[in-house]
Amino acid sequence: MKRLHFKKKARSALAIGLLPVLLLSLGFASLTVYAADEPVKKDWAFFNDGSFYYEDNIGSAFGEIGFVTSIAGVDINILPLRSEPITYERTVTVAVLDTGVKIDHPDFAQAIWTNEDEIPDDGIDNDENGFVDDVHGWNFYNDNNVLYNARSYSEDAHGTHCAGLMCANNPNEIVGVAGGVSSVRIMPIKVVGGNNGGGTIADFIKGIQYAEANGADICSMSLGVKKYNRELYDAMANANMLFVVPACNGESKGVNLDESYRFPACFGLDNVVVVGNLQCDGTLHYSSNYSANLVDIAAPGTQIYSTSTSKSGYEYMTGTSMAVPFVAASLALVHSCLTDNTLMQTKNTVLTNAKQIETLEPYVKNGAVLDVFAAVTQTGGTHADSQQADSHQTDSQDDPQDHTQDNLQEAAPQDSNNAGETEPAKTGPFQFLLQWLNSILARIRALFTSLIA
Repeated sequence: MKRLHFKKKARSALAIGLLPVLLLSLGFASLTVYAADEPVKKDWAFFNDGSFYYEDNIGSAFGEIGFVTSIAGVDINILPLRSEPITYERTVTVAVLDTGVKIDHPDFAQAIWTNEDEIPDDGIDNDENGFVDDVHGWNFYNDNNVLYNARSYSEDAHGTHCAGLMCANNPNEIVGVAGGVSSVRIMPIKVVGGNNGGGTIADFIKGIQYAEANGADICSMSLGVKKYNRELYDAMANANMLFVVPACNGESKGVNLDESYRFPACFGLDNVVVVGNLQCDGTLHYSSNYSANLVDIAAPGTQIYSTSTSKSGYEYMTGTSMAVPFVAASLALVHSCLTDNTLMQTKNTVLTNAKQIETLEPYVKNGAVLDVFAAVTQTGGTHADSQQADSHQTDSQDDPQDHTQDNLQEAAPQDSNNAGETEPAKTGPFQFLLQWLNSILARIRALFTSLIA
């Protein structure tokens, strides 16, 4: 078995300190630094040559600022696939249960699912499925067919970012995992929204039912709740679809899912793939929850560049939410290519052809890391011998949650934008002030140390 040896590279804190971009967000604050030639290094998840690096808290949201330097080869290994003569024959639809999606983003041309039985904008439920003019999906949060709130730059950024990682097709900015593959379509289903990205379990379930009724094969759901809900469990267990869900993020650092439950990740269903947040150095991000029993695979989720509802049309986000669409789109490619596969066989193909990083094994089943090329060509199973001392940046303690409750719980996206934003509801003004001051003090210490070194 081929073994890959990863070595970290050191960089001068002073040199990088001359090129800072200060990014403070609601939630825990963080500082991020990009190299001067950042634009050519923004897609480390697709191709990591070892030159990308950034600044982040280490160990937890309250940890000191440090540099995370990429290790060449820690990526989803998709570029070799794009030069292969692969035929994608089977049409595969991926439902995106999330915030809304800016479906008119130019990078989504030809990638959005269309309900062929519905006549656009005639005010009639032509296919009599109970949803008027659901041409490209449905908004359960507002109970209408408006999939994107054009009056807000932030409300639907999360879903738009996730969608881009799956299907964007713009060689000058980003080509998603299935970008340009005509047989793969995404079906936007808005189940959360508003300023806090909140929603209800009832809408979550309706979204699942809508996806299956309209032919979705895979559900990409970058959402999570803390309390067990039997109706949600049943909706997923009884569906003839694959679900890709996040391990979710801890409130200040990741937790062990064997002890602190998050759902759907902890349902333990066979038709669910649980994904952790991989950094560019082959470790899990400190915020990513983990479990060698429950987390099936890790995929890039830190400082991920994709489509957005911002004025520029693109931005970086961090979180297990970002890791989910990489896996969902990879499942779609495999299912489209291997036309004899059942959905469960497709799941098995992706997981058994994953790369393995030995030091991830305490946190992810078999230390599995997504390898798109190996999954599609069925040539995987490479073992990567990382020289990291510890492949998770947290020594987290359990924060016990009541997992026996069956009440409705807000279903909020488990992500952060740019600089580490948690769910707004989780972080009050006092916590934010402490985190902001901690980041500033850590930054001052780092600069002072570099000056006297």
